[in-house]
Amino acid sequence: MNTFILLNFVRGLSTSFLLYVLLFILAQPKYGRKVNTFIVILLVTIGGVIDFWFYQTADFTNLTKILIFLYLVQFAVLKPFFKDSWLQWIFCYITVINLHGCILIISFLWSHFLPYPYITTIFGRIFLLGITIWLVQYYLKPQCLQLVNYWARFSFVVTAICCNYVYYFLHTTNMVQDMAADCIPLLLLVILTIIVYCSIFWAMKAIIGFSFLQTEKFLIEQQAKAFELQLANYNSFVEQARQTRHDLHHHNAVLGQYLAEGYIEEAKQYLQDCEKIVSCSNIKRYCRNQAANAVFFLYASRIQELGVHYEVDTDIPETILLTASEMGALLANVLENALESCQRSFIRNCFIKVIAEVKDEKLFIQISNTATVPVIFENDMPQSSKEEGGIGTRSVRCIVEKYGGSLRFKIENNIFLTQIIIPL
Repeated sequence: MNTFILLNFVRGLSTSFLLYVLLFILAQPKYGRKVNTFIVILLVTIGGVIDFWFYQTADFTNLTKILIFLYLVQFAVLKPFFKDSWLQWIFCYITVINLHGCILIISFLWSHFLPYPYITTIFGRIFLLGITIWLVQYYLKPQCLQLVNYWARFSFVVTAICCNYVYYFLHTTNMVQDMAADCIPLLLLVILTIIVYCSIFWAMKAIIGFSFLQTEKFLIEQQAKAFELQLANYNSFVEQARQTRHDLHHHNAVLGQYLAEGYIEEAKQYLQDCEKIVSCSNIKRYCRNQAANAVFFLYASRIQELGVHYEVDTDIPETILLTASEMGALLANVLENALESCQRSFIRNCFIKVIAEVKDEKLFIQISNTATVPVIFENDMPQSSKEEGGIGTRSVRCIVEKYGGSLRFKIENNIFLTQIIIPL
């Protein structure tokens, strides 16, 4: 084996190996690592044997046509080894073919301008494919997996690009001479391919952002509906308490009748029953605003059950610009975050304190709570450690910004502060 054949063989073998690795990263293999490794080795071996056969005669033209035929066969044979739908599989597989075409053209063109063309071609291909694999693995694949419903549109585009490569290489009679003569059109085809894929992934990013906003909007709406239901239950509870107090004089009349007739034990039992009703109907009034009062009341039992000290000192007007659902969502989200922070804290005597007052026609709200776990901030917003977390905080920000207010988060001496200012 002379040096010419050896260098060409190494170039073909390394290119095939990295392309198949890229395919198994971009697509979704159905089986484990051992099976995937065996398949890659088998495919590289088959490709290596074909490469070696044609490299002996330097017949690059027929080698390329045979590889195109091999790609078509592998397209159908490999599909059962992947979980992707057919449209996903078309996109992934044809993307690998298009990349192979780009790498082949780029390496051919730069080999005419660099010294030691065979060696620079080998390392150049390894570098380009390595960068591509790294980008796909850590940046592009997560986007691809989230857009199953859009594969049809993107698959048609990449198939059209692939047809250009296949048509050119099938109709060439001398690949080396034809590529040298058509270097400008081929370079434009490579640029077009790069632009198309950049546009696809840019569109994917935009679609993901839109889908995220739609999901977030839905979750916020569901949260608002849940709060409205809690508020309705709270109002029913308040009405029951009012009715109990209204009926108190009737209870007194019954009690008086028991005592007048000497039924002491019955009177005691009646008093105990009334006490249970009255104690259950006892509602603490935290402020004049009904929605805010409902939130403070609903969270009081949850917070105190965990042994967290709960203090509310608020003066929120009965009528403000915020709707009841907005006021409830704002306070509930902040209190929920404060409660979770106390649950994660590793010290006793945790606390949650709420202060609210009106000053200079602005509503000032500050909620402070124990926070011993480090908090990461990004763009002045605390980042949630939960998967798909942070929706509550973003909901608070949207409500505050809607009314031209300001929102501030900070942590000092294991105390997390949420400060809200809303114009009235």
